[in-house]
Amino acid sequence: MLLNAKQSTILLAVDGRSRYPFGDVCWLMLLSISWQEHHTNDSILTELGLERELMGRLAKLKLQYFGHITRGSAGQLALTVLEGIMEGLRHQGRPRRQWIHDIKEWTGCEYIQLKEMSQERAQWRRKISEWSSAVANPHRGRSTSE
Repeated sequence: MLLNAKQSTILLAVDGRSRYPFGDVCWLMLLSISWQEHHTNDSILTELGLERELMGRLAKLKLQYFGHITRGSAGQLALTVLEGIMEGLRHQGRPRRQWIHDIKEWTGCEYIQLKEMSQERAQWRRKISEWSSAVANPHRGRSTSE
C-alpha cells in the first residue's frame, strides 16, 4: 500500500508517534501547509480565525477561584495557604513558579490590587472575562506591524 506524505503523517498522528496531534494535522491539511514549513500554533490559529480555548478556560477558572479565595468564601485556611510563606531553607536552583505568578502575569496587577478588586463581585466577573479572553487570544491585542 502506497501513502503520500500527508496520509502517512495522519497515520503517525493516529498511532501517536507524530510530533503533531491529530487535530493539528487536520488543520495543516485544511490549509494545505506542509509539516516541513514550520508554522507556529498561533500563526495557524490566526489564519483560521480561532482562539486557544483551553488556555482561556484555564485562566477563567483560576481567576474565579482566586476571587473566591480572596473574598474569604473558601475559608481562612485557603487564604492562609495562598498568602503564607513556608519556613526553612530554599532549595538550590531557579525558584519554582507559583500559582499567583500566572494570575499576576495575566492581569498585570499586583496581589493587593487584585485582592481589593475581587471584593466587588460584579466588577471582578467583568475583569475575569476581559483577562481570560486576552489570555485565550494573545495576538488580538497586538498590531500587525510588530
